[in-house]
Amino acid sequence: ILFIRGRLRFYHVTGEQGGTAGAPSCLISFNGENTAALKMCGIEGKLVAPRFL
Repeated sequence: ILFIRGRLRFYHVTGEQGGTAGAPSCLISFNGENTAALKMCGIEGKLVAPRFL
């Protein structure tokens, strides 16, 4: 899970900047290839790997 630093900003179809997300955002990987992509994507944030029992 990559917890994105800051809040996402949205844009209207006109290109005008809208508001920010109302809550923190994250990207979730579903396999090793996805995780590698998140490591290399350059998006600022914290990448964590859940530990399963």
